[in-house]
This record gives sequence, structure tokens and C-alpha cells, in this order.
Amino acid sequence: MPMQIKLSLAVCDGAVESDPQTLLTLMLDSQPSIETLGLSLLNGKVALAQLQAQIVTRQVELMSASQRRCESCGQSRAIKDYHDIHYNSLFGRIAVRVPRWQRCACSIGAEIAGHRARRWISAELEYVQSRLAAMIPYAKAAQLLELLLPAAGANAPSTVREHTLGVGRRLDAQGLEAQPEMADVQCKSNVTTIGLDGGYLRLCHPDEEKSFEVVAGRAMRAGVGQRSLAFVRTVDEHSHERVRGVLASFGGQDLPMEVFTDGDIQLRQWQLSTLPRARHILDWYHLRQRVGKLNAVVHGRPTASQLRAQRAPAAASAGSRHRRPTAR
Repeated sequence: MPMQIKLSLAVCDGAVESDPQTLLTLMLDSQPSIETLGLSLLNGKVALAQLQAQIVTRQVELMSASQRRCESCGQSRAIKDYHDIHYNSLFGRIAVRVPRWQRCACSIGAEIAGHRARRWISAELEYVQSRLAAMIPYAKAAQLLELLLPAAGANAPSTVREHTLGVGRRLDAQGLEAQPEMADVQCKSNVTTIGLDGGYLRLCHPDEEKSFEVVAGRAMRAGVGQRSLAFVRTVDEHSHERVRGVLASFGGQDLPMEVFTDGDIQLRQWQLSTLPRARHILDWYHLRQRVGKLNAVVHGRPTASQLRAQRAPAAASAGSRHRRPTAR
């Protein structure tokens, strides 16, 4: 005999609780195997989609009711008409009917301020899509979300790509906004430490014009905190302003700074043009490598690259001696 599970929703608004509303009924096996215990992925997706639809519908109704009253005179405005909106979230695409209100009599003749069009999309959906798309291809990200969550309506590869690029554009604009300087006199004697390192993203085809270098790092200062920064040095024309905007929250460029890099010449030149007053320090790993090579040259010992070059012919000859003759 199958086991029947009924899911109901009751909304409590203060001291008043609404009557329970049945969302869905699940039919489960009362004698399942160990592999099929509990809810299946399909059951979970259906339950989440139904619950999300009811919650979003109720919240939009409350939002619309709160906007009916005129902000100037306090009178309730009449309904002009209704229109449907489609809210995209991690747990499904929900269609909700939203009212549009008539202009109040007190605002007739007044200039209407421009309102930005609303984006009916969950911030979590954009975050998950952009985070996955930053690590795997757009199509794979869309397939993964469609597999695990009831958000298939907003997870086409083109949609994931557009949402990811939109998040990137907003972050890019935020990176150019200078943060207010900290007015902490006690911390002004401390040194702001910046660590930078670069890595190349190369196209599969041998086209150097489409390859670029990403420089990422972190700035920190005792008593203030730390912030991450990143830019594309060869493409981003605002890389100088981006870094200066981050450093503004540490007190600006007039305070002592130390910049740690791997000694790359181009990165060093960028540092000299952007932060000319900063003190450049070679990081410990690359300093140790250079000291090791210098020590080997001074004492006449072969370097690691020379040892590998010497071992390669010996390994090739040893491999040829161990080959078995083939019969003809």
C-alpha cells in the first residue's frame, strides 16, 4: 500500500493564522528498498517549486498592497490595471499578477521622476549561475542547475551567460568607485601590504591577440582589514583607478606601502606607474629560487635545469637498451 504525504501551507500574519492550504500530495512506497528511502530528487524539486510559488505570490501581494497608499497625501490610489510578471528564482519560475495604480490627484501636473525598470530575478539565482559559470562552461552550468533545482526556466546557456556578464558589469562598475578613506589616526603608522601575482589565460588556438593576463592580489593593513583586487592589465584601461579605489579605504597612497610580486618585469613596471611611492619586495619563493641559482653559479654546482638536461640523454639511452628486439 503506498504512503500518502500531504504538504500544506498556513501563513501566520501576526496573531492571525490562515487556514492550511494543500500544496501537493506525494505518493511514496511504504516498503521501499534502502536505495529509495525518503524523498527523491524529483519529489524535492516539485515540493520546492510549489512552496516557492505560494510564498512569492503572497509576498508580492503584500508588497503591492503597501504601495497603494500615496506617499504624499496618504490616500489610497485606484487600480489602473493588472499585468503579469515572471519571477525567476532557484526554486522555479513563478508567474504573479501585479496591479498598477492610478496616479493620485495630488500628483497630477507634477513631474514624474524616472523609475528604473524592476528586474524580477532572485539575487541567489544570479549568484549561483555566475559562480558556476566562472568555473565551468555555460552549458554545463545550465545542465547542473536544471538537474538539481527546479529553475530550468531561467537556466538556458544564453541566460546563464547574460546573467554572468551582467554581474560582471556591475562588479566592474563598483570597482571604479573609490571607498571613503579611514580616519583612524592610530593606524596611520602601519604599513599597507599588497600582494600581486599574474596568470595568463590563453586561447586554445595560437592567437596571441586574444590571450590576456589576469593580475589578482590582496591588500591588507593592521587595524583596518583586507580587501581583494583583480584586473586585466593588458585590456583593462581603468586598472590604475581600480587599484587606487581599493587603496582609498586603507588611507590612500600617501601612507607607507609594500608591494610583493614575483619579480615579473611588466608587473613591476605597472607598479611603478600606479604606485610609484610604494616599496617593492620580491616574494620569498622567488627570492629563494634566485638565491639558489646564484649560489649554484658561485660554487660551480649545476642548476636544476642543467641536471635535467644531463639526465635526459642518459634516460633515453637506458630506455633504448631495455627495448626488446622485434621478430621479423
